[in-house]
Amino acid sequence: MDAIRLHTLVSGWIDKSIAPEEMRELATALKEDANTRRLYLKYMSVHAELCSLEAAQDYFDSIDANQTECSGKTHSNQGNNVKPEPASRKSSSTVRNWGLFAIASGLLLAIGIWQSADRWDLNRSRPTAEFQILDALKPISEDCTWYVEQTPRLRANLCMPGDVIRVTKGKLELKYAHGSKVVLHAPAAYELISNMKARILLGRLTATVSDQAKGFSVLTPRAMVVDLGTQFGVEVNNDGATDVVVFEGEVDVDYNDHTDRNSAQRLRMGEAVHLDAIGTASRIVSINRRTYSSKSLESFSRPAVISEVHDNIERSSSMLNYYEIVPQGMQEDAFAFVDRVAHQWNGVTPAGMPPYLLGGDYVKTFNSDKFNPDIQVSVKVDVPCRLYVLFDNRLPAPAWLKRDFQDTGDEIGLDTGPYQTYNHAWHNQGPSGVGPGESVEDTLSVWVKVVAEPTVVFLGSTEAPESEPNMYGIVAVSLDAQ
Repeated sequence: MDAIRLHTLVSGWIDKSIAPEEMRELATALKEDANTRRLYLKYMSVHAELCSLEAAQDYFDSIDANQTECSGKTHSNQGNNVKPEPASRKSSSTVRNWGLFAIASGLLLAIGIWQSADRWDLNRSRPTAEFQILDALKPISEDCTWYVEQTPRLRANLCMPGDVIRVTKGKLELKYAHGSKVVLHAPAAYELISNMKARILLGRLTATVSDQAKGFSVLTPRAMVVDLGTQFGVEVNNDGATDVVVFEGEVDVDYNDHTDRNSAQRLRMGEAVHLDAIGTASRIVSINRRTYSSKSLESFSRPAVISEVHDNIERSSSMLNYYEIVPQGMQEDAFAFVDRVAHQWNGVTPAGMPPYLLGGDYVKTFNSDKFNPDIQVSVKVDVPCRLYVLFDNRLPAPAWLKRDFQDTGDEIGLDTGPYQTYNHAWHNQGPSGVGPGESVEDTLSVWVKVVAEPTVVFLGSTEAPESEPNMYGIVAVSLDAQ
């Protein structure tokens, strides 16, 4: 039932002008729809408070002196000059508040849907934690500064529908009751709509959605992003342009194109889309994981070596894959490809991978590109470095690799784990191992090129036949770090 119709029926019931058929309509809606029941109780709370304006004014005065815990700030009273309210006034206010709420709960009891969870605070007639959307708000960077734009409701210590959370500095983690987490990156403005829907007004977020919350939606000025069990990022700039990036799983992006045609786009792991200020969609070619990381910038000890990655392939509207730059991310069990959930880099033996690769910037390439004979990948490096290519030993080295790079004689392993492709077939049923030398299925040779100054380096195709090789890996380590 929509809010206007519910308000009309509730008002009629309170002033005893409701018709019998309207009463049946109200009772049916309250019995069958939990959201209608919640809204109904909110209306009754307002009516109760209107009967006790003095108590309401006392509460609003208290807000001026003490911010709620949800704002992330704490203040103390500077004196004891507040005159106590007479006990008789408090008692009378409480009786009037509880009286109207008892009438409200009586209707729910009469139609058999009152539950013990739907309790009410006798002193303030505010909703209980059932109405609270978030379990916790936690700064995850030392410089985090944030606050909540609160609407004028009679409540305390609750983040509820309609609240806008603004992060002005650092990063803030929001934890939902269903286990999902959203990290807001400053500057950001995030509006709570319900426990399954929110709106990003400005800024960037990274969402990790639990299995219990599939269908969680994020609204943007240009689209609605619907989770299908995943980890994804969303960014909205000052013009309303929107980026959507899928790190794991799938999302549906429903474009706001105001036409009758079906404008939904499914994005899978390793795919991303940019919607400009007028809603035109295009591929995002590369992303820097530092942009969406929950780590603070201080956690990265060196400047980025790789700043951009591009290719010469025109992707289709259903294949919007990107390259992911992972600063200082090369380590044991690092994920190798943007479109494979289990492939991990590891040392071939328990001794580990070549130590000069550890802590390097690396690129998660798109493993499906291994079969493309015309692909050319360009890597932009911003500082002098050693650029490494990790090439599958099952393939002969192509001419571009032998011409521009030198074989180090070292190898690195790939733990392919169980993985699923777009035809939903599972490959390599064995589990992923942990650590070097564990569950290594493939070996790759390490090739190196010394890059003396900032430049763009071009890499060619694998020249692979229709078999089961892997797309090559890319790692860069600044000369200063070696």
